[in-house]
Amino acid sequence: MDFGNGLYLWGILAGVLPVLLHLYFKRRKHRVQFSTLLFFVKKERLFAFRRKLYELLLLALRVLLLVLLALALSRPFFKRFNFISGGSTAAVIIIDDSLSMQRRLISGGTAFSYGLKEAENILNSLAGDDEAAVIFTSGAAGVNLTRDKNLVLKALRQAALTAVPGSPGAALELAGSQLRRSPGVNREIYFISDFAAANTPRRQLSIRGLKNSRLYCLPLRGSNENVSVSAGQLDAAPKSINRSVDIPFTLTNHGQLPRQITARLEISGKTVSTGHFSLAPGAVLKEQFVYVPPRPGRVQAAVTIDDDHISLDNRTWFSFAVADELKVLLVRGRGTRGADPFYFFRLALDPAPAAPLNGIRCTTLDRGLLTAGELAAYSIVCLALDTPVDTKTARLLVDYLASGGTLLTVPDAGAKANYCAELVRQRRLPLRPVPGEVIAVADHGVKFNPPLRELNDLLELNLIRWRKLVNSGSSPARILAATAAGRPLILEQRAGKGKWLNLNFALRRNFSDWPALKSYPVAMVALMNYAAGNREKSVAAYCGAEVRLEGEHIVFSGTDGRSGVLTGTLKPYSRLPGILTFSGADLEAAVFNPNPDESKTAGVDDAQLRRWFDAPVTILNTGGEITPQIVKFRKGSDLTGWFLLLLVLLSGLEFMLGRNKKLKLNNVE
Repeated sequence: MDFGNGLYLWGILAGVLPVLLHLYFKRRKHRVQFSTLLFFVKKERLFAFRRKLYELLLLALRVLLLVLLALALSRPFFKRFNFISGGSTAAVIIIDDSLSMQRRLISGGTAFSYGLKEAENILNSLAGDDEAAVIFTSGAAGVNLTRDKNLVLKALRQAALTAVPGSPGAALELAGSQLRRSPGVNREIYFISDFAAANTPRRQLSIRGLKNSRLYCLPLRGSNENVSVSAGQLDAAPKSINRSVDIPFTLTNHGQLPRQITARLEISGKTVSTGHFSLAPGAVLKEQFVYVPPRPGRVQAAVTIDDDHISLDNRTWFSFAVADELKVLLVRGRGTRGADPFYFFRLALDPAPAAPLNGIRCTTLDRGLLTAGELAAYSIVCLALDTPVDTKTARLLVDYLASGGTLLTVPDAGAKANYCAELVRQRRLPLRPVPGEVIAVADHGVKFNPPLRELNDLLELNLIRWRKLVNSGSSPARILAATAAGRPLILEQRAGKGKWLNLNFALRRNFSDWPALKSYPVAMVALMNYAAGNREKSVAAYCGAEVRLEGEHIVFSGTDGRSGVLTGTLKPYSRLPGILTFSGADLEAAVFNPNPDESKTAGVDDAQLRRWFDAPVTILNTGGEITPQIVKFRKGSDLTGWFLLLLVLLSGLEFMLGRNKKLKLNNVE
């Protein structure tokens, strides 16, 4: 308990006055002699005891009345925490600047704008010598503890919402570290947020051990209605002109009302497709647009929706490179005689020499004509072998793999065991032996494993009849892409920045009847698209995540208008959704989209909010002004009114008891 006017506590000494008056006017006994007691009526001694009890009770009430009057004048109150009057205060304001703070409040404004306004009111409640700081949960630059309130005010007025996931724990830890170094006697933390349930910490946030401190939370609860759009996973197949590209996206209704949503596919800012969708409350709808690139180059695409509640999750971005065609080099072995080993394979991939119908252009070359420059021009090199690879060719192929190329090796008629042994002996890459000897089999069908598993349902693969296969075992270092009756059929392993796929069957009919079946062209095109899938030089990340780049002189530009030159090894990031494109780097683009969890608008109640922290929390009311609440919590609960009420009640009781005693004494007289 503390007192606003402690000087009046001296008035408690006035409580001695009724005691002194009682002792001074106390009745004294007098002995009176009578000749006889015959004419007196005998009374019990109980009357004298009751009279003394009345007098003592009245005395106690009069003393208590004077004491209560002194206490009421001194303005007593209970403190909520040890706030030392006259001591300096250090206050840290934590503001949630994540995506969900764009929600609408009853007032019509956003939670973020309201929070900034209340942060200014908190700043104005501090005295001139007090310190203040502002911290943003996204990690955006704030202001450390300072007595210059104008710096904090400037940071508040320049603050902007981001799509970076907020970190309450990191913000609170930073606030605690600043307050521990502060010379301020009183320490305050103000946490302004919508306290979305999606951001609930996995363990309690710690503020214990911060002496003379208090944590205030201002929960900004508004509308939970929100529809978001998020990006799906683009197909890994290479993109080429005049071939359709599926652009998947997901619509989610986070609210409690059904919604009608219009989605648009935008290419370089222009709408090329539109769709209309109905979303029930809580519904999640997976859809896709189809786009046919008319020209080569890097495509910047976005799927947008119209939603008035939160706009930062109304657009999701995509970026992919479109080539004129996928270039495949078909290399024949030196010992190849007679039939072309790639006849059916070329017919499946590139049936019309005038125009690549499948977006694939095939070129045939003899092994002896291979050069490093020739290999660099192709995304995939297919090598058909009936004799072992020589040392020169092996070195060229290993360098090609190390630089990110894709090598596909297949046996030819009369292939010998270990025809790729020289590739494995090259020590620059961790290659494992793959091909073995050719054996006779009588098996049927093909079973594809991920990511080509969809071909199992699309094609009638059980019609394939095998006559011969290369006998090679699998190992943990390789991916088993396909099997035939349980035997390894297609094996894959990483090699530097590229990959090596080995087919245990020839591409003509000497190993099976597959080249004559309708499933063959579809499977071979899918296999080539998968093999070349690692050529895309873009990366997708959530807003705020760092993307590592390598380059000496990197020029960048963004969809948000940013541009510039960067040097050295860099980790650029974006706080807002969009695309950064680079030249002179190992990546061409970085696509930043919000984390879908940030669009979940459901919040926590006061009881759940208190469980976030390991110490008591004072929750401020958004229904009233913030400054009076803060002043009240600093001073505590004023007890003056209760003391005055008790004073009135006891005064009435004293009056009644005093009047009753007087009446009884008069009756006796």
